[in-house]
Amino acid sequence: MFIARPLQILVSAAAALALGGCAATKPKMAEAEFAPIVQIPEPPPASVTGSIYNGGRNDNWFGRKRDYKVGDIITVVLNERT
Repeated sequence: MFIARPLQILVSAAAALALGGCAATKPKMAEAEFAPIVQIPEPPPASVTGSIYNGGRNDNWFGRKRDYKVGDIITVVLNERT
């Protein structure tokens, strides 16, 4: 019994040191590749002053609407002849 007590203390101390070493690891820093991507807002188009025609406007001069932007709805008319 005399040898068992120091052996028990030695094993307990070794286990405490081993488990304490696991808790002291440094956390890994996140790499730049995994950083969230920040979208830069598009600057508003510069307004041109002193001009008669503004290309950014959609003027329907002749009653015809031109669908030219992404997301516009178009109508397709099919005339079939057999």
